[in-house]
Amino acid sequence: METIGEKLRLLRSRKGLTQGAVASGIGVERSTYSYYELGKTLPDWNMIKKLANFFDVNYYALLEEENKYIFRDNVSGNIRSREPEILTPEEKKIISTIRNLSSENRKRLIDFIRLLGS
Repeated sequence: METIGEKLRLLRSRKGLTQGAVASGIGVERSTYSYYELGKTLPDWNMIKKLANFFDVNYYALLEEENKYIFRDNVSGNIRSREPEILTPEEKKIISTIRNLSSENRKRLIDFIRLLGS
């Protein structure tokens, strides 16, 4: 399976862009983007979303190991994987609704949810 770096290189070459053009488009130094392609640095989750948007692909297209997100653990430095946090449209709507509640109503909702769970 291709690495994120290999996928980025392929997407960039298909668009006929230089590393500098991509780096400028996503707001990083050319060397930073170059390291992504070389696999020396793994992009964080926010950068994966920027890259996917820049190349106009779903972020799943950039992920390795059958849709697992690959990251470097900041504590140990080891490369690990985890499932990306993906919300359904319904879950996004629920979260948006909760965020728009007053703090008092949000507290009441949380209390109600706790009551349902017991």
